[in-house]
Amino acid sequence: MFQLVEPTEVNITNANPRRELHGEEKVRAIDLAFTLTGDNKLLDLIQDGLRVHHYCNRAADAQQESLLPQELAHLPNIRHPNLPTVYHYQKGVKLRGYRFIWDYGLDDARVDFQDVVLANLQYEIFEGGSVEVKGTIQYNGEELQDNILYGELSGLASEEPIYIKLLAPATAQVAKKGYRAGKPDTQASPEKNPDQLDLEDGQQSPEDAFALAAMGKVWSRGCDEEKYDCIDALLAATHSEEALEVGEELDIETESGLLVVIRITAVDEDTDKASFEVVSQQALEEAEG
Repeated sequence: MFQLVEPTEVNITNANPRRELHGEEKVRAIDLAFTLTGDNKLLDLIQDGLRVHHYCNRAADAQQESLLPQELAHLPNIRHPNLPTVYHYQKGVKLRGYRFIWDYGLDDARVDFQDVVLANLQYEIFEGGSVEVKGTIQYNGEELQDNILYGELSGLASEEPIYIKLLAPATAQVAKKGYRAGKPDTQASPEKNPDQLDLEDGQQSPEDAFALAAMGKVWSRGCDEEKYDCIDALLAATHSEEALEVGEELDIETESGLLVVIRITAVDEDTDKASFEVVSQQALEEAEG
């Protein structure tokens, strides 16, 4: 799991102060997007073996010699140069429980936040053995009520590089919607709308569906487990030529002979993904009759 156990120089490329709604309470929050450039050994901080996955020593390979320890320490060549060089690690996943320390250059750290979220972890590889790691630190704890501190954090994108520690939790925990630093996730309310149907095993709510769509998956509830790789594939399956709109209903003929009516619940044109729910389904012969 990615972490920075020693004070490490990073650039804050964007600081986004905002307010989040938690229940009936609006709380302060901040996103700090950072970049870190260094030797490709940084890749093994993300996942053990990732450096060797992307890099090799072509000179040593050409001599058909096994790598010596000192050669292994330096892998300058991109192993597959024709593949993409920018990668999102666990795209769409936000992990909570991190400890974020901003070393202010004094005896005590300026910031020591617990239960921080790490999101948008990605990296870019370069020929020669250097990499750039990017990520976003998200926090909404009580410490942000300090106006001076909140202002300092909000202005970090216009300052010089800073030194930080980012310590991973013992066990990774995915941050749920409505996450609040230092507090357990809110339990679902036992009260239920009597008109709301229970989801069958393996089904998902539209909210969960859109979360998966943002992670690169197009989801359908029921519908013979039909899935589509992109919006264009969904349009082709429904014989539609117009752009998708949230709330519109479309017909799909499945391979098993069903006519399924779906309703679009979310559209993300930037990622070419959509999510939808099943409104009704019946045998195709009955529908045509």
